[in-house]
Amino acid sequence: MRRVLLAVFLTTVLAGCTTYYHHPSGKADFNTDKKECQRIAEQTYSKNDTRVCDEIDRCLKSRGWTSR
Repeated sequence: MRRVLLAVFLTTVLAGCTTYYHHPSGKADFNTDKKECQRIAEQTYSKNDTRVCDEIDRCLKSRGWTSR
């Protein structure tokens, strides 16, 4: 039940996080990086008192992605 609630919460929160990113490596690497960053964000956003979107953005930028 807890996982279902977390999934619903994250879907709702992430729906407002529409940012487009660019990196020379292409879209395939983006999907891999974004999945990993989402996993990290789920663990760190409450500790850092930020939004999941902010944590994902920070993680992707640390991996060389730039937002448009």
